[in-house]
Amino acid sequence: MLAKTLIEGRGAEAQAAANALAELHDEAAKRALFEAVRIAEHDVSTAALGALAELDGADVRELMLTHLGSQNRASTEAAAHYFQQHHDESVVPQLALLARRGARGGGAAALSALAAIGGDASRAAIVDLAGRAGSSQEVALETLARMPGGREEARTLSLSLLREGGSVRQAALDVLGNDAAPESRSALIDVARSRDPSASTAMTLLARRGDPEAVRVLADLALKGGEKKTRIDALAALGMSGDPAVADTLACALQGGDRDVKHAALRGLSAVGGPEAEKTILTATLSSDATLRAAAVHALGRRPSAGATRELERLATDSDRRVASAAFRSLAATAPERAAGIAEAQMKSRDTEARRTGMQMSNMLDPGQARELLVVGLGDAEPDVVAMAARGLAGVGDRTSQNALAAPLASAGAPEAARTAADALADIGGETAHRFADLIAKYGSRDGAGSDVGADDIEVE
Repeated sequence: MLAKTLIEGRGAEAQAAANALAELHDEAAKRALFEAVRIAEHDVSTAALGALAELDGADVRELMLTHLGSQNRASTEAAAHYFQQHHDESVVPQLALLARRGARGGGAAALSALAAIGGDASRAAIVDLAGRAGSSQEVALETLARMPGGREEARTLSLSLLREGGSVRQAALDVLGNDAAPESRSALIDVARSRDPSASTAMTLLARRGDPEAVRVLADLALKGGEKKTRIDALAALGMSGDPAVADTLACALQGGDRDVKHAALRGLSAVGGPEAEKTILTATLSSDATLRAAAVHALGRRPSAGATRELERLATDSDRRVASAAFRSLAATAPERAAGIAEAQMKSRDTEARRTGMQMSNMLDPGQARELLVVGLGDAEPDVVAMAARGLAGVGDRTSQNALAAPLASAGAPEAARTAADALADIGGETAHRFADLIAKYGSRDGAGSDVGADDIEVE
């Protein structure tokens, strides 16, 4: 039955049948799999070969040898997997040739098999691949670095490959970044100090190493780097280091005159975190430079502490709109209940501008919190506030918001509110627009208004 399912099956069905036959471990099942391999149907032969790769025997090995150089990628990968499972060093030369084909020709499976088989012959083959330009070079270099006894050879090759461009240069940098040897660090420092496009990558790798010499070089580049991009990249790398000790360097960078450099320093301080970094950011929120203040508020909101939250509450009603908006947005993300309280207080103000601000704040809140404030705004005496509330409720769009928008349409004393609410219902569209079609036609400001529906006809759930 399983043999018939395999022969007649396709895709997953054929694979399941082949695997089940292999698990029987008897000669009849093995013969059925061999027979299936000879069948021209791709799904069937591939499934059978993959199942046979899990079995032993001279006949299986001979079959796998014939498929190791196949032009069929799936067959080649199954054969490579077989020799990987059996740690067969005798096929290392064939696997090495296959690995040169690249991923499309099953090269990745062959390279994986070489790494798993191990030994001097496999490592020598991978060294050859890592030093040879081709589609397998990068993976071979990274594989070599992970092999027992391969790190030193990978380092030597990577130092040589740094002279080349393209993706292989990136692979060489990655290998050196994961290598603790002093010569690897020196190479990364040289690249970081250069004008090469990969300088920022080298800085990131130095930050990841985190040793005192690497941090010292990054600090020097951050404060004394000749080009602005170099300084910004170094500041970003220092932030990635996660070392609170770099907060002093980042604070020094805030004293410079370039705005972009200052903003990079603030982002670095936010990434590093810790009391000293937060203290510096809090000081920056008092700057006379409004743009820097707004950037400091953003930085403060990325790692909120109790002190930072209190400061964000204070800044949420700052006279500078950019600062206030940044503070409230951070507060809405990190302490939504406190943010909702500030917006509610704004809505209770007698000042129209404060209530407008309250409506703007509500749009930064979770829909559930925003809805209550927007409903309050819909009953405001100021048309601008009503319009903002209606747009906000349309954005929430749920059944409760729809009913809230329909309510003003029953009030003959507030025609402006009715028109605004009807237009908002129309903006929601779809089933909502159909549900309130008569009300939209009567009270809306767009084409089609003028229905004879009266206030008594309005039904709100």
